[in-house]
Amino acid sequence: MNIGVYVPEVGLAEYGAHPRTFIQEVYCCIRMRLGQLAGESEVWWSLPGNEATTQDIRARFESDAFPFFARCKDRDAVLQELTLGTGTLTPRISSAIILAHRGEFDTAREPLRKQIQSTTNAGHVEYVQQIAERLNLGPITPWDIKGSQVH
Repeated sequence: MNIGVYVPEVGLAEYGAHPRTFIQEVYCCIRMRLGQLAGESEVWWSLPGNEATTQDIRARFESDAFPFFARCKDRDAVLQELTLGTGTLTPRISSAIILAHRGEFDTAREPLRKQIQSTTNAGHVEYVQQIAERLNLGPITPWDIKGSQVH
């Protein structure tokens, strides 16, 4: 069972996912398996489940998922989780999107610069550049100097 934290501006900028009543976990900027919150790698339940399955899942939500969601109550808290690398493949990109959306353009450029520095995949560099353009940050280079952004 997967859980996720959806941040509308990240979902839109990174995945093209518009806010709606039900958000698929794949569009969340933080996502993980329910068992990971308890320090387990994989937990699988047989479906349809019985009463014991229902009680186990309910207990895990009460003890693990709901407190995790409470930790992600606002953008600052989400940024903290992203800094920790909790449950995300692209914490730097998600952080940059949130920061740019808040108008913190100088700060938003740094995680994208680090993302570019961390890869040799030209396609990924191009993807990061596209995100930067969507955020009106201008081109990002590995040696980027703060203050050279476009607003």
